[in-house]
Amino acid sequence: MGAFSVCADSFSDSEIVSLSFESGPDCCDQNGVAGSYLKTDAGSSELFRAFGSLISGPVTVSCWIKIDSFPENGAAAWTDQSPMTVYRMYPAGHDVAAYCRIYKKRVRVSYYQSGVLDINLDGVTELETDQWYHITVTDDGVREIRLYVNGVLDAKASNGFSRPAWVGINLVQMGGRRHLLGGLDELRVFNKSLLSEQVTGLMKEGVRSSDLSEIQNSTSKSSSLYGWYPALKVKDNVLHPLIDQLCCSATVLPWYGANSKDLLLRGADNMLGTRTAVYRYLGEHQGLPVYDSGTTIKNLPGKNYQAVVRENGLFDIYANGYETIYGKKSIIRYVNCGVAGAPKFGEAELVFVDGEDISSALGSRQLSGWCITDVDGDQTPDLLFAGITVPGEGYWPFGQSPWSGRDMPHIGAGKGYDVRGQWLGGHRISEVFWAKGSRNRNGDLSFSNSQMVYDRMTGNSLKWLSGESERALNVIECEGKRYLLQTGSVDEILAFQMQWEDGDLVCAAAENVLGSGPTVRETYFPAKVVVEDMDNDGVPEILLDGNPGRIVMLKGSRIGAFEEVGSVLMKGGSVAGDTLVAPCRVDWTGNGADDLIVGDASGWLVFWPGTDDATVYGTPTFMRTGDEVVHHQAGYSGSIQGPNEKRWGYLKPTVGHWNGDSKPDLISNDIEGRLFLYERTDDPMVLTSPVPFALNGKPLQIAWRAGPAIIDSKYAYGGAVQSALLLVDWNGNLSVGVPHQPGGTNFSSIDKLTYEDGSPMIMCGPAGHWGRTCVSVVDWDEDGVWDVVCGSINGCNLYILGEKLSSGGTTPLFIRNIGSNSDPVFARPVPIRKADGSLLNFRIHTATPWPTDLDGDGRLDLLVGAEDGKVYSLYRDDLSW
Repeated sequence: MGAFSVCADSFSDSEIVSLSFESGPDCCDQNGVAGSYLKTDAGSSELFRAFGSLISGPVTVSCWIKIDSFPENGAAAWTDQSPMTVYRMYPAGHDVAAYCRIYKKRVRVSYYQSGVLDINLDGVTELETDQWYHITVTDDGVREIRLYVNGVLDAKASNGFSRPAWVGINLVQMGGRRHLLGGLDELRVFNKSLLSEQVTGLMKEGVRSSDLSEIQNSTSKSSSLYGWYPALKVKDNVLHPLIDQLCCSATVLPWYGANSKDLLLRGADNMLGTRTAVYRYLGEHQGLPVYDSGTTIKNLPGKNYQAVVRENGLFDIYANGYETIYGKKSIIRYVNCGVAGAPKFGEAELVFVDGEDISSALGSRQLSGWCITDVDGDQTPDLLFAGITVPGEGYWPFGQSPWSGRDMPHIGAGKGYDVRGQWLGGHRISEVFWAKGSRNRNGDLSFSNSQMVYDRMTGNSLKWLSGESERALNVIECEGKRYLLQTGSVDEILAFQMQWEDGDLVCAAAENVLGSGPTVRETYFPAKVVVEDMDNDGVPEILLDGNPGRIVMLKGSRIGAFEEVGSVLMKGGSVAGDTLVAPCRVDWTGNGADDLIVGDASGWLVFWPGTDDATVYGTPTFMRTGDEVVHHQAGYSGSIQGPNEKRWGYLKPTVGHWNGDSKPDLISNDIEGRLFLYERTDDPMVLTSPVPFALNGKPLQIAWRAGPAIIDSKYAYGGAVQSALLLVDWNGNLSVGVPHQPGGTNFSSIDKLTYEDGSPMIMCGPAGHWGRTCVSVVDWDEDGVWDVVCGSINGCNLYILGEKLSSGGTTPLFIRNIGSNSDPVFARPVPIRKADGSLLNFRIHTATPWPTDLDGDGRLDLLVGAEDGKVYSLYRDDLSW
């Protein structure tokens, strides 16, 4: 294979091997992390490096790797291709082997004795293709083995088996099998077990600073998703609700200075746009906090963060242990070893309750919410936490999963409820606990004496029955009284006055926090209740995060009289709605600039005024009918997924000329599969009252969450010079609704469209995959005949395309009309791809397309509404199909 260079010892005198591949082997390529790298594929030859002298006892192996592709798409397979080999350590006269491999898209370190597996370390970081990762394995030679990914501890294990003396290392394949498909760079071996800070230093050494910055911004799958595609922006001075991620949790903390009220925020696992980010506090506007557009934070795995101030004025961060070695069911701590305004954190530490992981205190219950707060009033933070008991059949009726890919008797279209409209599935019961906090001489918190919180009398636990698992908790003092705050039933917040009876915490009867009742208007499914004096008037406000991505502020001084004053604001940044957005871009106001109208999962219609830049917009406004804001919601029984979705509306509007006048009209679906016509009034922000569509005079219901599109009268569908409506019908077939009269809402027929072989155009799957597809009507291929561009949830790809996409994510699809405008017939759908042929990937919930000319060249480009609430722009020249 040619020679390779042995670099000078630049890190420590314990370095035994250092391979940089700057002068070979022949298959080396440029663009490694420090120059050339070893490019590897299924034809790569074995590369063995002898150590020169035996390594006995402690050892560290580090390298950079890049994955081009995963065999079996990363499935848990043992074949000649999988798992891929990074390296194998060879022993001297001892039947022990150590492997570093890629298994299920994660790093796995395995030790074998006499051919029998002795230990596996499975990393928690899911690797992405086309990114460099720094992998380090340390072995103290006696007991502990550690795996680091990009300088962060990713797994560890203890095992006292006798280690051999190591004679060498084999790279990138094993006996002609299980090749690493990608690249290897900067391999280094040390005859000592490096400390965590040395691992971090090793990662930085010799790497181009620009590359390191990019790598550090991609330390986890979630953070690397941010910025995959360019998002539409607002003007720099525009204030709008801070919405950056789906299902966010937030904490207020002094990140940028001792008195700052910054936000640390993290969204849902594995969703598009999810990242850990800190948002700088800029001030307030009309009583609401204002923040910048956020900065991604590296190397801080976890979620549901909470900052806790130490006695020295610095803050530590507590979190669920997601993406850490402790697991998402644990609570972890990052101790701040920085200074005010420049925090710095070490490795995650497990938080103990009564000397054990919190799961022990919960018994058979599942952790559903927690908060570190002063429960007993002694000025030392305690731990308040909730546990959920799940019924045997779970939430879904009779335990039937909606994602099985099969029609189910009790879940799916028109199912899930009894004759009285009651949900057939189970409900969860939460109970609340607290544990006493104390600090050691270093100021570190520990918790002990965990006990139940009672409801009105000892022995009766504080229970809340509802469908969802989430509970958010905190303590607030109002008018000299202390109250426990708790959320539940999707969108409710209640207060319980705290009383003590012989050392037991006994809560009084529930009270509404808000003067308007228990329900919060602009968010739901909160993960955290933040109690913080945001305006420095001596009276704390309440902040609630949640599923829509908003952070809502409640203001007041008395329980039962708080007011929901609005969502905290962002200055500048991205256009964003309440997740799963569906955009329309048209000149709605008639001023010559194309505007955005965006429907979202919460059921709002939001108007964003256009500017002279197609990618930049102005201050958003809720659209109204008269004095009422347009807001569709499922209510208790409007969703096939049960009462947990009572606050969703899933609006997917389309805009075009329906009634033949000079003004554009808006037609939208809702979560229940109903269609409504909204016409524009003289005030562009005000719509006429919605008129429901019907079929031959009877109420019409199409597939739920399916967005329609107007077929303009110029296409003369069916030979009639009137507009018609493309839709996904109740059976999941692409169809056309033909109005009885031009511009009317009563269809005389709904015609099923077909492929060229005469088969119906299936747009979704069974049960939970029913509906969901959003369509648009455009001449995408510029042949003078209208086509369909559509998008759906990732799980519907199989039913629309007939196969799963290798990316695993959702993407816009193109369906070419090979018939005529009046009598359409369609070719099979194909994914719209990047220009290089690789797949677009908008992750899970939606890729809602709106074709539009963004650059003024007269050709259609593409906007895509995504699950993170943002609208992404894709130019035609960057696409293929």
